[in-house]
Amino acid sequence: MTKLSLFFILHLAFNLNAQIQLPALISDNMVLQQRTNVELWGKSASQGRVKITPGWTNKTYSVQPDKNGDWAVNISTPGAGGPYKITFNQKGTITVRNVMIGEVWLCSGQSNMEMPMQGFTSQPVEGAQKAIVSANSAVPIRMFTVPRAYKRDVTDSLTASWQLNTPRAVSNFSATGYFFAQQLYESLQIPVGMIHSSWGGSRIEAWMPMQALRKELPSSDLKEESGKATDKIDRPHYKNSLLYNAMIYPLRNYVVKGTIWYQGESNANEPAILYYTNSALQISKQRLDKLGRVSRCTNRSSKKRFVDRDRFHDGYRKRTMCSSGQ
Repeated sequence: MTKLSLFFILHLAFNLNAQIQLPALISDNMVLQQRTNVELWGKSASQGRVKITPGWTNKTYSVQPDKNGDWAVNISTPGAGGPYKITFNQKGTITVRNVMIGEVWLCSGQSNMEMPMQGFTSQPVEGAQKAIVSANSAVPIRMFTVPRAYKRDVTDSLTASWQLNTPRAVSNFSATGYFFAQQLYESLQIPVGMIHSSWGGSRIEAWMPMQALRKELPSSDLKEESGKATDKIDRPHYKNSLLYNAMIYPLRNYVVKGTIWYQGESNANEPAILYYTNSALQISKQRLDKLGRVSRCTNRSSKKRFVDRDRFHDGYRKRTMCSSGQ
């Protein structure tokens, strides 16, 4: 076979597979929430129907992309287990491999959540060394870290991948998120997926969608960042909605069991009532509003776990607030 013909075959195969584009979350090593309806979605360069076949059932789902090429389908998941494959077919096939079914949680906040297992400079994490060297990919804890980013407008763009439970991956993951996952796994003995999206020093307003801020806090000074999309913004983690647009919005379709939220110090100079009102708004909106996409599935059993750190009154105070699904 000549180099030219080999190049043609590879180019053709790439173009066929490129008919379907999957978001970063739907990729090898992912964890899907058990015993619920999850949403799988993507884009297509063709108007032909997209066929999705999950490995835990003989059923094939079929969906027609809309005029913009967007498509989404709700799929029922079984109890915890795996690994499975999911195939996506439309003029070519994409296979997502090593998919587990279990418990999926989103962890977000500021530096207390962002701090990795390896710690910050001169700030080690208690118990992290043992957890890192003991990490084993056979233990089905999977990690997905959203990189720091901000946008003036909402975006679906996200570059990241699911990581296996290896020492290198664990050392770079949120310490709070990993210890939470470890406790879940030790208690339940089922796969656990953690999606981490945080930014040290961030204010809660940066994590909230602008429409929620306008509706719930109409008397506040709500400023949108103007300028070109490529213009740099000073301290974006302090600005309304900028982190939500780039670091939460792309996750909106992914069904999770709940959220753990670790934040508060950057709002410490505000009245407590305003901060805790904002916290409630943030978590409810993180359940990920509809915003007019093709279809939506809602996990009605979603749970919330909060750890709020603030400096109101005469010193640091930590509150842990738990609530059942709404």
